[in-house]
Amino acid sequence: MSALRAGLIGCGAIGSRYDEGRSTDSPRANAPLYTHAGMLSALPEFELVAIAEPDQQRRAACRTAWGVPTAYAGHREMLARERLDVLCLATPDETHAALLADILELARPCAIFTEKPLAATASEARALGLRCEAAGVALLVDHVRRCDSNHLALRDFLSGSGLGPLRTVVGHYVRGIRHNGCQLVNLLRFFVGEPLCVQAFGLAQGSVADDPSLDLRLVFADGCTALVAAQDRAGYAYSLFETEFYGDRGRLRLDATGRDISLELAEPYAEFPGFTRLAQAPSPWPKETYGAAMLRAGRELARAASGQPLELALGWREAARDLEIIEAALASALAGGAEIAIPAPQGL
Repeated sequence: MSALRAGLIGCGAIGSRYDEGRSTDSPRANAPLYTHAGMLSALPEFELVAIAEPDQQRRAACRTAWGVPTAYAGHREMLARERLDVLCLATPDETHAALLADILELARPCAIFTEKPLAATASEARALGLRCEAAGVALLVDHVRRCDSNHLALRDFLSGSGLGPLRTVVGHYVRGIRHNGCQLVNLLRFFVGEPLCVQAFGLAQGSVADDPSLDLRLVFADGCTALVAAQDRAGYAYSLFETEFYGDRGRLRLDATGRDISLELAEPYAEFPGFTRLAQAPSPWPKETYGAAMLRAGRELARAASGQPLELALGWREAARDLEIIEAALASALAGGAEIAIPAPQGL
């Protein structure tokens, strides 16, 4: 079977730059990779034949790093000239909807893999998703933690008897409730399930224009509560994306954007009889698997482009659902912190 002809729109950090300095001495498919260009170049399922990027310096760096045959300053010219089976979209948040519309108008690839958030609003995301379905185009969104083997194993651990019943989840994020908050909302749904209601505490602008950073409380069907803290409400200081899970048997922590895992289990408190404490337990999970998650996402993209069913939940409906929850959180903030019920999901 011949490789799928792939194009990339956007050669910035997540599009290409994070991986450009990596050594090419060893096979790239065995090295940690975090970008669309790196994934498309590493997997034999794809041939990266064209890129589009308005910044001349970025365009040249990406083309050189990955040996791309053709580079365009404008995406419309690339879409009109190239025959592409697969397209990756790695551009600023506010451009996603218009670019997806252009792709559907000019190219009609078999599959599209776009950065999150899918669109500015849930209704816009649903409309784009339905247009793609009507055109026979699979639309996937880069919620890459759903492709990480450690995260998948942790979900099984939490849904089993690993920590006992979950009581509380604490999450930290920066840089906007839509931009990075959607990733945390998506991850909470992945681990815990669908929230019933949301409450926001205050309405701070944060560090991203037109995308406020909110502190939230989410309540789930089994009584578990998630507390979400935006660490850039007063401005960006450092990157942070972490989660802690508290159950009757102990605590699980995902640090360093989910790369580091620590497990603590309850044990008798020797100094204070009748009480228990948390004590460090051996971690059964590998130290680092996140660098292979993008490759797994790429294999899902190839599967979608070939008309095969997905093994992981990366479809557009998941991304639209995240935006529904975020819009309920924004409504709560505007209502002075009122608790807002979240309608049950449709069609997931």
